[in-house]
Amino acid sequence: MTVVDLPVRALSAEAPGSALKRVRAVIASIDLSCECKARLESALDRFSALEENRARREALATARDERERIALLLQLLAELDELPLAEPDGSVYRELEFLFRDVAAAAERGAQAVSRAGES
Repeated sequence: MTVVDLPVRALSAEAPGSALKRVRAVIASIDLSCECKARLESALDRFSALEENRARREALATARDERERIALLLQLLAELDELPLAEPDGSVYRELEFLFRDVAAAAERGAQAVSRAGES
């Protein structure tokens, strides 16, 4: 159960360069003229750079989403400051537990996203 219900971005199933490596392998096996092959390699290099930028942009957007989620959760956790020592409603403690768990999960997703951005 998550308390702050913001959508979580789906992670790309495949690293940006893996499909491109397979395409390059197929092209390497084709007998092309030098000029054509050079132009094709140049186009693949540009495409690769675009894909790396796209992957980095997605990863940073995910990290920003998680930062926003954590900020909202911290606002909810501010209730902890006003919690009386003898709080009779035990469900309040369970709710605060969920909030802390949601912060931890969002932080882990954010850390993974930043790591992916650094790998791009």
